[in-house]
Amino acid sequence: MYTYTGNTFNNIQDSDPPAGTFTASDFVSFSFIVPALLTDYVLPTLISPTSFTANNGRITFTETSPLTLETIRIATDSSGSITGWYVDLATGDSNLQLGEQGNRIITGSNTVFGESDIGNRTECTQRAQGDAQCLDHMLDYGSVNNNPGTWSVSTNVISSSTWDEEIVGDFNAGQLYTLTEGNNWFIGTQAWADDPIDGFRFIVPDGYRVTIDIDYEYLNLGEAEGTAWIWEVFSLAVAESCMPASFEYECYRPAGSVHITSEILQTPENYQSPSEWEFVPINGYTLDAGIYQLTDNFGFTDNQNSILSYTFNLNVVAVPTPDGDLSLDGQVDAGDVLVALRIASGLMTASTEQMDHGDVAPLLDGSPVPDGVINTADILVIQRKVLGQINF
Repeated sequence: MYTYTGNTFNNIQDSDPPAGTFTASDFVSFSFIVPALLTDYVLPTLISPTSFTANNGRITFTETSPLTLETIRIATDSSGSITGWYVDLATGDSNLQLGEQGNRIITGSNTVFGESDIGNRTECTQRAQGDAQCLDHMLDYGSVNNNPGTWSVSTNVISSSTWDEEIVGDFNAGQLYTLTEGNNWFIGTQAWADDPIDGFRFIVPDGYRVTIDIDYEYLNLGEAEGTAWIWEVFSLAVAESCMPASFEYECYRPAGSVHITSEILQTPENYQSPSEWEFVPINGYTLDAGIYQLTDNFGFTDNQNSILSYTFNLNVVAVPTPDGDLSLDGQVDAGDVLVALRIASGLMTASTEQMDHGDVAPLLDGSPVPDGVINTADILVIQRKVLGQINF
């Protein structure tokens, strides 16, 4: 994990709106996780971290935030130490609605951006009827120039748990793996000639959510191959073994399963996907708490020669407590009521993080019991919280 800690702001602008202000105690911070040290990135290079967290002094961004701008460029030396960087992350854009806010964080080294750390918040204050863009806005910002912060690197927290078939044995043996918070790595090789089914079973603990990512490499493809390789994930109602060495339809593909596509190389004329299959990108796919099985499904025409090397990263994070903070700025105010109104009326789609925070209705004994939607009931609850009539 690489961590950047900036110096406190020495240049501050405070406008009204937006509410609040940056202070001389605020600073930019940024950390990201990659599977291995970044070495010999002589020039600033675009990277895609496994996960990241950034703070501009007033709001926190993560890889799951609804970002409208995401640029992370890193330069390193042969030891993996960072020698240059440019990070630019933002929410909101020129399409902000009246009263809606956007946030941004910028940090860069002198080789890239002139040794600047900047955090800002903007609010749309004028928008012509029918115009696609915000015509005017007010801006708060804090910055520090020519005084870059420091980087540190830790190599002992890259992975919370790692399971490698070469060490733990064949995943098909029916083990049930309990995931821990952070990164959980599953490393294996699938050869059709050895076993037609491969994969693993895992538990996502209560109060947590997992995001799936895969890196894979075809080690061998038969001459006649070129159809499909599909990974499937589905929920297990019970924890007993459901991954037999021989194909058993009722166990391998139970009712209600969700199918995710790793890659389809070519679809032959006689290949038909079941109508109930749901194909979605595998990278970034999320699952809530539960017991799951993830297996592969060959569709090659020369299966006996098929070999695939794969690494799954199942990143587990705690699910935020529903609190009404739809703007994700750490406070619940009139802006959150406006965002809830737009979501409920279908003018915008809530992100996963916004659903976690904004699904606050109904209330049971004064506490939110999320029902999976943001509608008029949630607007009323958030409005009452803003007015101080309720607190949770």
